Amino acid sequence: MRIQKNIAGKEYHADTCSPQNLEGPVSKSMLWKFSESAFKWRHSKAEKPSAAMELGSLVHALCFTPDAVADEFAVSEFDSFRTKAAQEWRDAQVGKTVITQETMSKAQDIADVVMNDPHLFSLGEKDYEVALYASIGATPVKGMVDIAPRHGNVLADLKTTSSIGSLDALTRLVVNRGYHWQAALYLDLWNAVTGENREQFWFLFVETDAPHETAWVSLDPGLIDIGRVGYMNAIAKWQNCLANDIWTRTIEGVQEITTPKWLSVE
Repeated sequence: MRIQKNIAGKEYHADTCSPQNLEGPVSKSMLWKFSESAFKWRHSKAEKPSAAMELGSLVHALCFTPDAVADEFAVSEFDSFRTKAAQEWRDAQVGKTVITQETMSKAQDIADVVMNDPHLFSLGEKDYEVALYASIGATPVKGMVDIAPRHGNVLADLKTTSSIGSLDALTRLVVNRGYHWQAALYLDLWNAVTGENREQFWFLFVETDAPHETAWVSLDPGLIDIGRVGYMNAIAKWQNCLANDIWTRTIEGVQEITTPKWLSVE
């Protein structure tokens, strides 16, 4: 078990389990995709991050590891890459995410709102981007806590979103994207590595469009417990698939479709 503070996103994500590296540590995001269909996950290829994902990664870097931004992102001076000069510049940015100045400015505006949020100040002294590594059985597991107050009972994570909407909308977002799995896994990793017993997990949501409204939510113990059952079942499934080299489909065997109650014969 170990802990690593202020780790850059690129460094953290490079050391991970993937269909091409089954020995790497599993993460919440990997387990979430794997649990939907082991077969699809095993036969998947690396996907190009979406514009929303790139913006989220940039916001995280600007907030929590600003010294690493220049190593991870390159701001383009070109409006397009149709010219030879533009293509040569782009091709020279090996290992970096190429973004526009507009994206950089937008991300900086979001980061400024986040880092000046009064609830963030209320958490007191804190560490950012704390990477945690441990094992569950024979499976190496990792997680990165965005916001780790040095005192208290809370861990927190930053999420960018197109719309906060309402508390009900955020509840659906948490459940549909498995953020309750993340909360349970990160708390368990933190407590295993540090010997503490933290029990609360908060999410800071920030909208990507101006004026970049924010919302803080905490997950109740029952939802965290459901998340814990979810990620532990996914790890058990992972261990079984890995041991037997059998990657199950979403629907195995021949399953019967029963007559739905709403279908009637006139």
